[in-house]
Amino acid sequence: LSHVKPHGALYNQAARDRAIANVVAAAVHAHDPSLVLFGLAGSESIRAAQAVGLRVAREAVISFPNFACLEVRRELLMKGRMPKGKQLPFEWYNTPNIHLFTLKDFRELCRKDNIRILDLICQGRGFAERALLTLGWKNLGASQVIVRIGRGG
Repeated sequence: LSHVKPHGALYNQAARDRAIANVVAAAVHAHDPSLVLFGLAGSESIRAAQAVGLRVAREAVISFPNFACLEVRRELLMKGRMPKGKQLPFEWYNTPNIHLFTLKDFRELCRKDNIRILDLICQGRGFAERALLTLGWKNLGASQVIVRIGRGG
């Protein structure tokens, strides 16, 4: 065990509520003070973890489907509906823990919140998407994005 990330509702409650964040941080610290606690940047979870001497995550690797890619745009144009398939097996209204956004939206959020993009991998599935990526059109060509991010500077 190297880190702890509270799941679901507890993660969100601890991000907002200092009393809950304190309990989570104290429990993690009591179990093993060398563990890293994952929490929402700038949240009560992070402040509580630091107050008891826990380390907090400074970088993260995430992946997400890019909703501006050619494949999604083609699906919207031809069928007029959000795509459903292998990558997103749920209907748009019943998608658990996924927020629909684009690579351009993500980059803007990072800029606004002072998050550095350390590495960026854009993957296209078809010939057309890979060609767009080769031309530098990442927001249109990438159906899947993998990114390593860090805080500040």
